[in-house]
Amino acid sequence: MILRTERVTVSGLSALRVRLFAEDSGALPPRFSEFMALLDRLELKAELREKARKIFELIFSAEAWVHGKDPSEVNLHELSAYDTLGDVLGVLYGLHHLGISELYASPLPLGSGLLETAHGRLPHPAPAAVEILRGVPVYGVPEEVETVTPTGAALVRVLARDFGPMPPLRLETVGLGAGTFTLKTRPNILRLFVGAPEPAISSEEVVEILCDLDDESPEVLARVAERLLSEGALDAGFLPRTMKRGRPGVRLEALVRPEDVERLSALILEETSTLGVRLRRTERRVLSRRVETVETPYGPVRVKVARTPSGAEKIKPEYRDLARLSEKTGIPLRRLSEEVKATFKGVKMEISPVKEQQNE
Repeated sequence: MILRTERVTVSGLSALRVRLFAEDSGALPPRFSEFMALLDRLELKAELREKARKIFELIFSAEAWVHGKDPSEVNLHELSAYDTLGDVLGVLYGLHHLGISELYASPLPLGSGLLETAHGRLPHPAPAAVEILRGVPVYGVPEEVETVTPTGAALVRVLARDFGPMPPLRLETVGLGAGTFTLKTRPNILRLFVGAPEPAISSEEVVEILCDLDDESPEVLARVAERLLSEGALDAGFLPRTMKRGRPGVRLEALVRPEDVERLSALILEETSTLGVRLRRTERRVLSRRVETVETPYGPVRVKVARTPSGAEKIKPEYRDLARLSEKTGIPLRRLSEEVKATFKGVKMEISPVKEQQNE
């Protein structure tokens, strides 16, 4: 296998183009068992061999499903050139060399048009690529070329931990690779952002504002909590409290950022009967999070997405958005929340709205 690189300019950007040439242009073994036997004979690290096996198993399985055959009966006509093996192993070696332990990908652009195959003319993207991309976020582009091949689809499907917006990271370097096609609507480049992950848990200083109340109406208390939250408090709530002479009361607690202490303390002193507030500086640990919008049949819902130290994802739809849609559709808030979470994860759910009663 011969590897050649050249520095090229695409849309004014300097990028590296990598070309692979097989010293022997003969075809790879097209049968699954023969191909895997060849892969086992190569001198590969165990980790890379296992990933390579998963990638090619996925390709064979997709081709088998498309043609209605068993994987052992499939011939990889279009993928049987040696440079396909070089593509897969080259990507695996590259990521290993860079020390990349986690890979994330953006949604994949799919072109249109027709391609010539051993089975005749087929539409772009190739049917095998479509099968491999089940469950992966994609979008269409006007380019009438193959923008995602079955090999490329299998690589990202096996190697990418997740798809979507870039996760928080401390950016260290950016690599640009150039393709060979000239596209009409976009530069034909692939960008690789390399960096260290930002900690899943961050620490920040916050201030608790506290006061005890025994002569305030529930309506006023609810209004104060609502105003605190709308004007920047991180949290606000009440706890039962026994006051002087055994009188029942409540403790108002508001969690605020240091820069908001004076303003929100003044709000409490203005809106309630208390003559003073106590301040308590403390720290809190929070998960890094981002806010996304999920489109539902009933309207958009904002969703907070956080990742735990173990890598698990937490999804929390915004209450106000759910309440608005629940009131509009008659669907219980809990069921709406479940559907929003399922939609975010790409799972199809059917929930019928409750018809609103007409006032006679």
